[in-house]
Amino acid sequence: MITVAHTFVATVSAIIHCGAKPILVDVRNDYNMDPDQVERAITPKTKALLPVHLNGRVCEMDRIMALADKYELVVIEDAAQALGATYKGKKTGSFGIAGCFSFYPFKVLGGFGDGGAITTNDPDVARMASLLRYNGEDRETGEYHYHGYTALLDNVQAAVLDVKLRYLPQWIEYRRKIAACYRQGLEGIAELQLPHFSEKHHFDIFQNYVIKTKERDRLREHLKAQGVETLVHWPKPMWRHQGLALEDPHLPETERICEEVISLPMSAETTQEQVEITVQCIREFFAQ
Repeated sequence: MITVAHTFVATVSAIIHCGAKPILVDVRNDYNMDPDQVERAITPKTKALLPVHLNGRVCEMDRIMALADKYELVVIEDAAQALGATYKGKKTGSFGIAGCFSFYPFKVLGGFGDGGAITTNDPDVARMASLLRYNGEDRETGEYHYHGYTALLDNVQAAVLDVKLRYLPQWIEYRRKIAACYRQGLEGIAELQLPHFSEKHHFDIFQNYVIKTKERDRLREHLKAQGVETLVHWPKPMWRHQGLALEDPHLPETERICEEVISLPMSAETTQEQVEITVQCIREFFAQ
């Protein structure tokens, strides 16, 4: 099963748990799956593709779906960070046989605790997912069909999400506004790559606002000293965690990203004043 290495470990763990072998490929400069790398990795043993829509941006899904059709592969989308994002007018979670979403509190639509959802147009997949969450039991007949999980969304989480869902469109627009403020404030700094890529076909929701610089670690220390909190997702490549027992796939872009990316404050509560403070601190750093 082909997926990317620049993602949360749970993406790859899901492949391991179902008894498949993860084949890791590199990403492009927008941090998403490179379709060229995917095609080179396909072999007669390949069964599925698992693209990850990272930071609120959709992968180039027309090319990925074309590869799936060409080689008769299943596509499952990891859309945990891209709820509401679109590619050529089509939303995440609607391209492959299934899409997987996260309601972890840090996400654009976060619950009061952990939670998630699966989308699909396939009735067999929908039934299987429904049974798996009840430990594989059909609650009407009492018959067990799978070795499933206890994977129910608690009622309190459903209630919180039901209320928050009504505000999701305006929260997404607000995130895009905050991203535009960052762009305006940080443009022109040669040492920075900003997360603003072509939007000819994409509608990005900016789950995270990720900048890239070779001065990442020093910049982060500077921001911390100024009271600006940042995050670094996956500071070393997944395969370097010995306990995961993954082969080294030799992915230069993924290695470079792990050393250079930093996430700036971004949420539906981030204020324009906070953006201005962050921008000022970053400009002071690079001016030195």
